Amino acid sequence: MIFIKKISSFILKKPSLFLFLFIVIFTSDRYHRWASWISEEQGPFYYDIAEYYYFLPATFINHSFSADKNKDAPAPSTYNISRRTIGMAVMYSPFFFISNQVAKTYGYLQDGYSLPYKWGIHWGSIIYSILGLWFCRKNLLLFFNETVTCISLICVFFGTNLFFYTYGCGEMPHCYLFFLYSVFIFFSLKWILKDSTKHLYFLAIILGLITLIRPTDILVALFIPLFKVSSLRDLSERFKFIIHKPVALLISFVLFSFPLIIQMLIWKKNIGHYFVDMYSDEHFFFSDPQLLNILFSFRKGWLLYTPMMVFSLIGLFIAKFRLK
Repeated sequence: MIFIKKISSFILKKPSLFLFLFIVIFTSDRYHRWASWISEEQGPFYYDIAEYYYFLPATFINHSFSADKNKDAPAPSTYNISRRTIGMAVMYSPFFFISNQVAKTYGYLQDGYSLPYKWGIHWGSIIYSILGLWFCRKNLLLFFNETVTCISLICVFFGTNLFFYTYGCGEMPHCYLFFLYSVFIFFSLKWILKDSTKHLYFLAIILGLITLIRPTDILVALFIPLFKVSSLRDLSERFKFIIHKPVALLISFVLFSFPLIIQMLIWKKNIGHYFVDMYSDEHFFFSDPQLLNILFSFRKGWLLYTPMMVFSLIGLFIAKFRLK
């Protein structure tokens, strides 16, 4: 009875921690049930994911980007390496190396595509997603209580596409970027609220990885000058804060640029150019924004497939009056 009371008290005081316990138990039973590749021979390595992942077996197993030397890869002739960066390969890499060791220890084919690699990368995606949720919790607790934080995490994980991009098609960039966004916001808050140079360096590295995976996502950097800024005076003060340690700012810029420079060198070596237009056949059509289709179309309508986000839009209007 005393033990049950203690557990109940803990759940009431720290419901968000209990949520993570539930997610771990839930994952141990459901990690394989929604995987979109479960019956496919190529595992999760298909379409975009195959192109993101290709760099790892090509570099560390076959030591060549040639399709001939990577003949075990699924449909190597379809790879468009010039269009992909190494960002996702960097994120996959810890679980790739673990999988490689498992394959060696238990006698699986060390080709980058056998069973240990399939499940290693899949589990890596799930772990990144849960870690992203953990940092999301840390960010929320800076401003909200445990109850609000727990409800928010439930909504984010079980009520948005994050669920699908964790258990179903987790090897796509979405849950990885969710993790990096959460960590970036965490280090940004630490830097802004505590003026911690160490956290500035960390956020610079994370921003570099985000940009490397999806260059347009560098827009997340706007969080730094705009967080808790409600006037031009606030904005001016924020910019003064950003540049008040010029040496640290320069070092952070170098850290941010480092992964991008490596990518440029890889492009130069394999394609002959330092810069490659990743979106050569994709553009923004500012004169025809398709707002109704973005929100409600059956193809990719945001609110149609994630109706819970209606509350976030309502919250923007409420915040205008509640949070000056």
